[in-house]
Amino acid sequence: MEPAVLWGRFVEEFATQRSNTCSGPAAERLRIAWTSGAARTQFYGGCLLPRVAASLGLKISYEAGKIDWTFSSEHPAKEVVAIESENVGGGIVSEEIPALCRSRAPLKVLITCQKWTQPPVECQTLLPKWEQGVARELGEDRSVVFGLIVGEMDPWDGSSGELKFHWHTLWPGAAKRNDEPTRSVVYRLHLPEPTGCPPGSVSS
Repeated sequence: MEPAVLWGRFVEEFATQRSNTCSGPAAERLRIAWTSGAARTQFYGGCLLPRVAASLGLKISYEAGKIDWTFSSEHPAKEVVAIESENVGGGIVSEEIPALCRSRAPLKVLITCQKWTQPPVECQTLLPKWEQGVARELGEDRSVVFGLIVGEMDPWDGSSGELKFHWHTLWPGAAKRNDEPTRSVVYRLHLPEPTGCPPGSVSS
């Protein structure tokens, strides 16, 4: 499968599997996962990404080399997706982007979280910086695709139950993809009532 096609499938399955965690007990688990970087990464690796890999017919591996997760095909046996999750944006250009670009996988996916569309609008400054970082690492290599997924809870503490994900293609760059617009999806978490409390009440 061509990496651009695989990226489209990855985004589709990521959105589908994420949607499946937006109601019932899974929604509360998702909200809790958003309370810390470690919990968020554990949620991706322990719940969400294994489902994405299975839906794509691929095998997931953890911490393969210096990459958080890889998806591999069995016939032939090779890495096809490399994934990094980073909760702090400051080190992405110097650490996560080079690590992903060194991977042999033709599709490289960076998952991070930022206040992307909330003031200050970080996407306006970070997105060009990250695109430039990927371009420096990959040079003229047109055989790979570098995808970005940015998660954002609005408001950030998760009290509203509104979770947004934004998708970007960092490579090939914007000029080579006709300034592809940001694609976003909004999930509204249907959180369960606290155990032992009548509907609409608040536990103390």
